[in-house]
Amino acid sequence: SRWRLLSLQFPGHTAVSALAWSPGGRLLASGAATGRVPMVLWDITSGIGEPVRATLHGVYLLRWSPCGAYLFAALTTHAFLLFETNTWTHQRWETGGSGLINDACWGSSGTGRPVLLFVVEGSAQIMGVHFAEPPPSLEAHLLPVQVNGVSEFPPVSRFAWDSVTGHLALIVSGNHHDPRAGQVALYSMATTPVLSAKLIHHVVGQEPATSRGGAATEMQESSDNMPVEGKKAVAVSFQSGSGLLAVRWEDDQVSLCSLKKPTPRF
Repeated sequence: SRWRLLSLQFPGHTAVSALAWSPGGRLLASGAATGRVPMVLWDITSGIGEPVRATLHGVYLLRWSPCGAYLFAALTTHAFLLFETNTWTHQRWETGGSGLINDACWGSSGTGRPVLLFVVEGSAQIMGVHFAEPPPSLEAHLLPVQVNGVSEFPPVSRFAWDSVTGHLALIVSGNHHDPRAGQVALYSMATTPVLSAKLIHHVVGQEPATSRGGAATEMQESSDNMPVEGKKAVAVSFQSGSGLLAVRWEDDQVSLCSLKKPTPRF
């Protein structure tokens, strides 16, 4: 069979920097940090795009909830929008003006309702948006994720959360002189009565002894708070529900870390 190439274009919607599929795959949201039209919803079956009029500023990060009921859009004005995807009503949230949102991801709480986590650049605090009512309600509360054993998270650049297995993986941000920068910190996450995290260990990328095509980068786990220096991570992602963590390093190699045993719920 031949592949069909569908070109999606909308006047004023240029320099697209963010994409997010709906869970069913029928809709695609695209965001642009610049241009007259910051956000467009595409119906893939027809190729027709509809601009989202609520976004008055640039959109650079999009995340669709796994249940399909909500869409998160980070704005270039130190704010974000939450849409409920039934009527596309939205609510605007401010980040306090301290910086742009570095990353965001969806999971679920102990009640089964969606929870959005996000982190602002330069911040050592991961925030959670908790919905007070089931979808499509936009009534929500903004609460920080509590950290057990230490006062706060390290500064975070990217993170991933698998709420099924209760794992949180984050990449520590910092300058080149900070030995923690680029390291992956792994936490156990509890969702009841509030979101809380406990440090398990660090995952450090090591240079392999021999270089072979397709060989996986070795990983070393460190349970102390000061991990040994290694390669810097640039992206992390969980395979939902499996305990399998993928890490992309600065040299473009990818490592898989299997966390087969569920982490203890505390």
